[in-house]
Amino acid sequence: MKVTLIGIISILVAIFFLLSNYRNLLLCCAFCTPFTATSVFEFENFYIQPLHFFLLLYMIAWILESVGKGKLVIKKPNAYLVAFIFIAILSIIACLLSNRKVLVYGIGNGLKLKYSTFSFQNLTQLLYLISTFLLYCFIYDYCCYSEVNSQRIRNVIICSGVVVSFIGLYKLVAYRMHWPYDLIV
Repeated sequence: MKVTLIGIISILVAIFFLLSNYRNLLLCCAFCTPFTATSVFEFENFYIQPLHFFLLLYMIAWILESVGKGKLVIKKPNAYLVAFIFIAILSIIACLLSNRKVLVYGIGNGLKLKYSTFSFQNLTQLLYLISTFLLYCFIYDYCCYSEVNSQRIRNVIICSGVVVSFIGLYKLVAYRMHWPYDLIV
């Protein structure tokens, strides 16, 4: 396991917010949403993105607080999203129970039908979907609490977009000028 520079910064930010106000971890999640190519921890076959790191810590802190208060309540999520998640889980179960290959639309072959077998990637993609759904639920709950929270989430997402734009511009200039990109950003 390797901890990246972004990982060290993320761990320090997480410790600060866990000690002060864990709800700010949700703002970190919103900020880290577009940074899918970065990692906090790198393992041999996979890595943990900052979004998932902050979301996991937020969920743990939220559950501990909710259990401490004696109630585990979240606003009612969108029924269509719940149905979609349920169908996705059922499709994974069906794939596991089936001993034969499953016919799916493949992106790599021009959206034509192809046979596929169950793999570890099926589980990771399901976990990404579930984590995104949980992020939606937590942000929805956070924004329903007050208009100030909604504005905070919007501001963080805008700031994140600005940072991503500047990184993109720097990457373009670095590519044209033959500057190192991966060492700096």
